[in-house]
Amino acid sequence: MDEPIIGLHQQDNRRLIRSLKEPTVVGNSTIVVEHDREMIEEAHYVIDMGPGAGKKGGNVCFSGTPDELLQADTLTFYYLRREKDLVFTTKPRKGNGHCVLLKGASGHNLKKVDIYPCL
Repeated sequence: MDEPIIGLHQQDNRRLIRSLKEPTVVGNSTIVVEHDREMIEEAHYVIDMGPGAGKKGGNVCFSGTPDELLQADTLTFYYLRREKDLVFTTKPRKGNGHCVLLKGASGHNLKKVDIYPCL
């Protein structure tokens, strides 16, 4: 899964983490690409790729348990210890001018919500 937690409420983060752990109880593996502290801390095993993103990344900086990561000298280590925050150095892309219209969204706490993001 690629960043499944992004945009979720903290309570929903915990539910998702629990559901991602369920398959591992019977011997299956779950692979998650994520930057969320709680997700990383709850992982059985972490592979830290970097040291940057895109052309600057792609190397394995660390592999091991979250506890072992707390002893490593990587950017993720400093992030987990709250000594550094994620910094976005690029501006969001301008987009292509197309929009997604959402009408009548319902579920959980949503009751027939309409979203017109391009207005």
